[in-house]
Amino acid sequence: MYYLGTFFGLFCAILSMAEIASMAPTTGGQYHWVSEFAPREYQRVLSFIVGWLCVLGWQVGNAAICFLMSQQIQGLVILNHPEYIPERWHLTLLVIAIMTACMVLNTLLYRALPVLETLALMLHTTGFFAVLIPLWVKGPKVQSAREVFFIFTDGGGWGNVGLSCLVGMLSPIFSLIGPDSATHMAEELRDASKSLPRAMIATALVNGSLGFVMIVTFCMVLGDLDSVLHTPTTQPFIQVFYNAVGSYGGATVMTCIMVVMAACGVVNNIATSSRQLWAFARDRGVPFSGWFAEVNPRWGLPLNALAVSYVFAVLLSLINIGSTVVSICVLKHRLDGGMLTKNRHSISSPVWAWVR
Repeated sequence: MYYLGTFFGLFCAILSMAEIASMAPTTGGQYHWVSEFAPREYQRVLSFIVGWLCVLGWQVGNAAICFLMSQQIQGLVILNHPEYIPERWHLTLLVIAIMTACMVLNTLLYRALPVLETLALMLHTTGFFAVLIPLWVKGPKVQSAREVFFIFTDGGGWGNVGLSCLVGMLSPIFSLIGPDSATHMAEELRDASKSLPRAMIATALVNGSLGFVMIVTFCMVLGDLDSVLHTPTTQPFIQVFYNAVGSYGGATVMTCIMVVMAACGVVNNIATSSRQLWAFARDRGVPFSGWFAEVNPRWGLPLNALAVSYVFAVLLSLINIGSTVVSICVLKHRLDGGMLTKNRHSISSPVWAWVR
């Protein structure tokens, strides 16, 4: 049920941001809107703070998605080769490889991005049913509706179910936090004042609805929670796939769909983070603004901002070699920065500005 609460809260924030985006569609996004609607005496300082939170949040997001995707790949290897022993440096190399491949798509092959986005949308839709239907047909229906919707457990050992639910909200927040990414591509959109808010709202509604159907399905076929949480693959959803279909091949195909969709997310996140950094540099919000704000005249891309996004993610991936716990704590800033910048906006902001 807390998934619905998370979705409702984020959707309200997205609605407010979509309304503001229709009035001021700009690549800067949140920090620009703060500058527009905050009291005059606080505009500069609040815009500066929000701008840095946005920049750091999106930059960390590159490494965070690559990190999760790398863990999924390792889980897939363990599923098919149980003798494999994962090492932290393996994960780091996977992150670097994923970032490199996605950077190539954002630079050398950037003209193919519209086709890639279309294919990603098709895979997102067909892949949803390719995962959902086997779970419905082959998965064991071992949980009742009451257990799925009304039974809460403290599986993390927090000592309090309420606190456990709050911590558990990190997962749905991470999966639903991205509809504003189109905001930072606003100056590359046609008729952005109309297309941008529509895209934001549609993205939130579609993904929120599909996510609810999928999470209910997972809970229905979950089976023994302890065995799923302590799976050798380290990825509970992979174990659920295998338990449902009873086939290594089937579970592998279903997991590969998730991995490919994560890769598409990395491509999009790199594009968004580089434009966010470029826009903030254009408004002189970061050191060496002139260099960050350069646009390659041949390709029409902010190559310097793209390069920084790549290097930043690679450097963050190196933390994992020393400590996975520290790495996860750092990557969690994707949620902190994203939520803080979203929650600073509500429909009252433009209304208050209009009243003044």
